[in-house]
Amino acid sequence: MSNANNERARLIATTINNVAVAFLVAGFIAPEVNGQLASTGRFTVTVTWCLLAAGLHLTALAVLGGLDE
Repeated sequence: MSNANNERARLIATTINNVAVAFLVAGFIAPEVNGQLASTGRFTVTVTWCLLAAGLHLTALAVLGGLDE
């Protein structure tokens, strides 16, 4: 890959990772602060948000794995 392609891949990975952080905040941190995490239905939604965040983070790592040294 050229330097421009490497930089583009880094920017894409950063964007994906930032979305993952937003998912984690929306699904776990915000309900915890508001005291809504204790309800059973909300817990299922929280786990779903956290799994989506983890999947996006792993996708960003995979994008970075394809970069040249």
